Amino acid sequence: MPLMSVRLRPSVEASSPSGSEAQESEHLAAPVPVDRPVVFFDGVCKLCNWTVRFIINRDPTKAFLFAPLQSEFARERLLPFTIDTSSVEALVLLDGDRCFERSAAALQIARQLRAPWPMLAIFLLVPSPIRDFVYLWIARNRYRWFGREEYCRIPSPPESGRFLANGPEHSGQS
Repeated sequence: MPLMSVRLRPSVEASSPSGSEAQESEHLAAPVPVDRPVVFFDGVCKLCNWTVRFIINRDPTKAFLFAPLQSEFARERLLPFTIDTSSVEALVLLDGDRCFERSAAALQIARQLRAPWPMLAIFLLVPSPIRDFVYLWIARNRYRWFGREEYCRIPSPPESGRFLANGPEHSGQS
């Protein structure tokens, strides 16, 4: 069953990494404090970049921050949720100590945009396997239908304060 959201308690570890994962997590820098929800997106996906622009244009309170999934920031920030940023299907929302993926992420984002988009939250009543089936069908075909950027999105100067990290300069990097 797909993960809808995960809540971490500060005193409890999300997982106990073993082997190289444990060594890697010991060397991570202290996380940047973030007091707003962060939308992690596929920085080379044209549909995902369009989605980021869509959110920015409908988020007058500037509630959301953004980071490409290809960034080191995403790997560090999503590690406690055991999310593999190299295989995530397009969109992750980190809101405080909760992490949403797939359709749950999209609908949680819609809830915080200006009207009429919060009305889409009614679809949270639809069981997640049904919502995620549609979401994953689109996500798996997004490069074929919408294309791929050669480089991760570079924010415009007015947007730059909302982007927490840059992804690799070339899509061939990971």
